[in-house]
Amino acid sequence: MMTPAKQPSMGKTISVANAKGGVGKTTLALTVAGALAAAGFRVQLVDLDPQGSSLLWAGNRAKEGRAPAFDVTRTPASGYDWTVYDHAPGLPQKVNTQAHVVLVPTILAVNDYAATARFVQDLQASRSRFLVLPNRVEAINSNQAGMLEQLFAGQPYMPKRAGLERATNAGVTVYDEKSGLQSSPSIRKEFDLVMDALVALLDDPSLQRVYDANGRPLSK
Repeated sequence: MMTPAKQPSMGKTISVANAKGGVGKTTLALTVAGALAAAGFRVQLVDLDPQGSSLLWAGNRAKEGRAPAFDVTRTPASGYDWTVYDHAPGLPQKVNTQAHVVLVPTILAVNDYAATARFVQDLQASRSRFLVLPNRVEAINSNQAGMLEQLFAGQPYMPKRAGLERATNAGVTVYDEKSGLQSSPSIRKEFDLVMDALVALLDDPSLQRVYDANGRPLSK
């Protein structure tokens, strides 16, 4: 994951955001930050959600006696290689001004994806770079499998993984050297593909997909 040729310049930002709640934003934001920290970068995660789930995660980590893998805060500071924003649902206008690239998790269900499609239209109108990430995908579900094939062929996605949720509850990420989770190596392999896609999009804006009003890709 993230070979030297793909490493970014200083001070890059990733927002994990969607107008729709319940799509796994905090878990993915923590995993993004964990991946970057494991690659040797200095990382801060800025918790912009009033629920403060990322800050709660950091508190759980401290209670377990684990050293911080990255800083978790309410207010961004200078001097970091990467800043990851964990957003509350909605408010795309705030996302647009803060991120070099936006990770947009979505659930593959008709109503959930309709909300994601509207959010994507806002991002496109602001000329943002973004990656739509199908999250918690269950391949045995024929409806999800069909949406995955029709809308996201050739793109990374995250299967439904209990290990990711357990990591969040335990104050770790799957990128911790000793996460205590047997599934960490396999989840890391899956998430490395997401990180590679994000970094590639930062380096090459021509990789940006364009979507119509229904969330169907028009180009790659």
